[in-house]
Order: sequence, then C-alpha cells, then structure tokens
Amino acid sequence: MNRCRVLSFGIIIALFLPFIASVSVRGEINSLKSYKATTAPIIDGSFTQSEWADAYHTSFYHTPGPLLNHPNDTIHVYIKNTPNKLYLLFDDLPDNTSDLNDYVYIYYDCNFDNQRDDNISMGLGRGSNGMIGDSMVNWAFGFGDSPNKIEDHTIIEIAINITFSSSYNGSARPDEMNHILPVGNSNGKIRIIFDASMHVSNWLIPQNGDIFDPTTYAELTLNAEPSANIPFGTPLLIGFILITAIISLGYIISRRKLKIT
Repeated sequence: MNRCRVLSFGIIIALFLPFIASVSVRGEINSLKSYKATTAPIIDGSFTQSEWADAYHTSFYHTPGPLLNHPNDTIHVYIKNTPNKLYLLFDDLPDNTSDLNDYVYIYYDCNFDNQRDDNISMGLGRGSNGMIGDSMVNWAFGFGDSPNKIEDHTIIEIAINITFSSSYNGSARPDEMNHILPVGNSNGKIRIIFDASMHVSNWLIPQNGDIFDPTTYAELTLNAEPSANIPFGTPLLIGFILITAIISLGYIISRRKLKIT
C-alpha cells in the first residue's frame, strides 16, 4: 500500500513539473544585462535577427487587460552595447495595433542615490514627446512581423548615446554632457525602468516596479559577457525526466518482486 502511495505521489509530481516550468518563465525581471555588441543594428523599427544575435535576451508573459483590446502574449527584450551606444529592442507581441500614442518612457537612477534622474528621463514614441533626455537617443517604432511572431505587432528599437569615461552626477542636463549619457560607474551598473503606455499594451520592466521609486528599478549590468544560455525550464525538464525514470525503475522492480513472491 505504501509503495502504491509513493508511486502515485511521484507520478503527480512528474505530471505537474512541466506546468511549473511554464509558469516560472513568466516571472519578475529585476535585473538586466547588456552584452558587448559585435554588430551595430540599424535603428529602423524592424527586427532583423542577425543584427541582434549577439544581444542579451530575456522575456516575460504579459496580460494587457480586457480594456486594452490586446491579446495576452510575450514581451521580448534584447540589450547590447558598444563603447558609445546602448542598444535596446522590444518585441512587443501583444501590441497588435499601430497607434500615434504609442510611447515607452525610460527613467534612470544612474548614480544609485535612490533619486530619479529627471534631467535625463526619456519619452520615446511614434512621435516625439519632448522629454529632456530625448536628445541623447535615436529610436524607431515599427509595425510588422518578427522572428518571434508572424502576425504584425509593435517593434521598438533604441540607441542611446553613452560613455564609460565618466559617471552621471544625478543632476546634469543632456546639453551639459554633449547629449551623451555617462554610465562609467565603478560597479558597471545603472538603474533603469521602462514604462510602456497603454497603447503599447501597458507594461513595466520590472513588472512590479514604480517609476517614482528608484529602489524598484532594474539593475542593468553593462559590458556583460554572455554565459551559457540555459533556458529556465531546462533544469526542471531534466528533473522531470529523472523522476520519471526513477518512478519507472521503481515500478519495474516492484513488479519483479511481486512475481518472485
């Protein structure tokens, strides 16, 4: 009887592991990386896979909400940098409309003083929002297919002027820095948050971040080296296979013992 209970319990765990893995990949993004770029992408609002093959990639599943009339789907984020550019691509699969009010706002706490750096905030859209930090960035909103989805959706490409020769003091304006963002912190990181308007399916990165609280921003590590890119679900899949094998072996042994007795 005990043997049957153990077997049943193991089977239940094995059956639910793939579901757990699928839910886990939708988790909170609290940190980001930017890989050293080997290719400079063309900022034209189209997703050319070869231009972003060397970028850091992360994603999360997003539920825009019933009032926005966008389907639930995945937001893909690609990040890389050269010594003088920080490149970002957002492949916004839920946003199946092209709207003049599509915007993504970027806020910083570059010097980790827990104060939002309002003098470099950016508001990037299909038109210009006129925010003070916009002069430091080149961007393009596109609408089309991508390697992640064949149906048309919003694609956002961004190139921010940066320098590693100095760090941001928390108050300088773009015109005082030759419209170049200093990111040369000793820890190799800056704090950043992305806030998409409701017309771009209304997402935040980090998802539980607060644009008014820099302590909730994501830490972006620049010049990061790519590591072995093992998908989050892979260890759980391996565990699922091992548990299934152990359960099967135990069942076979039990059956043989029953036959012997």
